[in-house]
Amino acid sequence: MEKVKNKVYSTDKNSIEYLEINSCGVEHIYKRDRGSNRPEGRKDYHLIYVEKGVLHVFIDGKWQSHLAGSVVLFRPFEPQNYYYLEKDNSISHFVHFSGVGCETILKRLGIYDLKVFMMGQIPTLKKFLPVWLRNLQCENLCTKTGAPHTFISYLVLLQESMP
Repeated sequence: MEKVKNKVYSTDKNSIEYLEINSCGVEHIYKRDRGSNRPEGRKDYHLIYVEKGVLHVFIDGKWQSHLAGSVVLFRPFEPQNYYYLEKDNSISHFVHFSGVGCETILKRLGIYDLKVFMMGQIPTLKKFLPVWLRNLQCENLCTKTGAPHTFISYLVLLQESMP
């Protein structure tokens, strides 16, 4: 959480909008091991795409390692326990999102019931993701209207890329 003008600011929220991006970004893990342990999860959905390296995640009672091209989807209040090792030089993209339409969108795309799926490494995606995340962050800060549309296009790309 960050402090903003003496107020505590948190992106962990559940929106009453159809779809809202709570936060997103890219993590470059190369200086130290890094991870999260949220036994109670978060209020929102959390999607992680592993561009490079390895994500170690505790799912269904066991530790699993997922390589580049993997996507992990945590649902609201689902435990989130995962980490990256410095030695793997991992790069991951994350999006926290919420809203009354999330379940419907994910079900229509056929990914709601998946916890982990392989999207693969798509060469055009490496160019597309950083630009997409910058646009999404800018849209989310400047206007709440464009970000959900941009994110839905990303979800469709994920779904279409599945083997």
